[in-house]
Amino acid sequence: MQEMNADASSDLRQTASKRVLRILRFTIDRPAEGAFEKGGPASSPSKDSRNDDHRHSLRPEQRRRVTTAADSATFDQLGYYAVAFQIFTLLNFLPSSALAVAYPRLVKLHQVDPRRYLEILRKIYVAVTLGGMLIFVGIWLWVTPAIGFVFGAQSTPAGPVAVMMALANVFTFSGTVRYQVIYIEHKPVYHVYNTLLGFVVLIPLNLLFIPKYGAVGAAAGVACACFAANVVSSWVFAPLRATGIDQMLAFLGLRRRLGSALS
Repeated sequence: MQEMNADASSDLRQTASKRVLRILRFTIDRPAEGAFEKGGPASSPSKDSRNDDHRHSLRPEQRRRVTTAADSATFDQLGYYAVAFQIFTLLNFLPSSALAVAYPRLVKLHQVDPRRYLEILRKIYVAVTLGGMLIFVGIWLWVTPAIGFVFGAQSTPAGPVAVMMALANVFTFSGTVRYQVIYIEHKPVYHVYNTLLGFVVLIPLNLLFIPKYGAVGAAAGVACACFAANVVSSWVFAPLRATGIDQMLAFLGLRRRLGSALS
C-alpha cells in the first residue's frame, strides 16, 4: 500500500511545477506587448522600444551588463517560485503521511462498520481541511518576514508566491482525504480524470498569468488547478458528488450525519 502515500494531485503539482518553470523562463524574456503606442505604424516608438534601440546602440561590454541584469531578474523570478514550491511540497507531506497511517483502519471500518467509517471519515475531512486553512493564514501573516530572515531581504518577493501556494495547499489537503476515499471505494480511475481536469485548467492559466505576473502568476495558476482537480472535480463527475458535499461542509467546519462516502 505504499502507493497510498502520494495524493493523486501530487503528479499534477510536480509536473505542473516543471512546466511552469519552463514557461516562466521563456515568457519573462519575451518583449513586452505593444512595442509601439496606439495609432498605427506611423506613430512614434514607445518607451520600451526606445529602450531596446538604446540597448542595441551600446558597446559590447555595456550590452553584456544590460543582458546580465535582465537574466538575473529572470532567475530571481525562478528563485522566488522555487522557494515557495519547497514550502508547498514539505507541507503536503503532513496530511498524506498521517492518512497513510490511518488508511488500514479506514479500510477495516469500511468493511465491518460502515457507519463508524463514515463518521470518522467526515471528522478527518474537517480536521485536515481546517488544518490547511490554518496553515494558509499562518503563511499569509508570517511567511514574508520568515523568508527574509532565512534567505535574506532579496528573497522577500517570494512571500506572495508562498501565499498562493498555501492557498493551493488548502485544496490539496482536502483532496488528500478524497484520495483515500476513492481507493477505499474501488474507483481509482477518477484519479486520472481529476488530474486531467487540473491540467486543463493549469495550462491556459499559465499562458495568461505568467507573462503578466511572473512567479506570482505561476503560483496562482497552480492554486486554481489544485482547486479544480481536488474540489471542483467532485461536482463535475457524478459518482464523486457525495464526497463533494463532505468537502464543502468541511470548509465550513461542518460534517453531515447521513449519506454515503461516494454516490
